[in-house]
Amino acid sequence: MANIGADETLTSISWGNAKEAAQDANGRRFAMTSQHVVEMDVRGTAIAAEMGKRLGTWKFD
Repeated sequence: MANIGADETLTSISWGNAKEAAQDANGRRFAMTSQHVVEMDVRGTAIAAEMGKRLGTWKFD
């Protein structure tokens, strides 16, 4: 939270095999794995629509 802004609201989501995941009001997704923190900021409706179809299948190593 300190890195994205104290007033930002995050919504918990399920994202692949992430240990924890959340999405902010702008659509950015954050995932915590055992070794990494991943941030995805998809811009553009066409790309977001295609990525949205695949997000649940992501496997974080």
